[in-house]
Amino acid sequence: MFLGSVPPGTTELTLVLNDGSESDNSIGPGLSIKLPLAVAGGTGT
Repeated sequence: MFLGSVPPGTTELTLVLNDGSESDNSIGPGLSIKLPLAVAGGTGT
């Protein structure tokens, strides 16, 4: 859940789940995904 805002000109967000956990943790693996953002009104290229 994200209840904030993203400043204009931001080109990428990082989604982080279970920060600090190793990726091979069977109970709650850590995961970090980079999410590129397109400029509003742009083509995304």
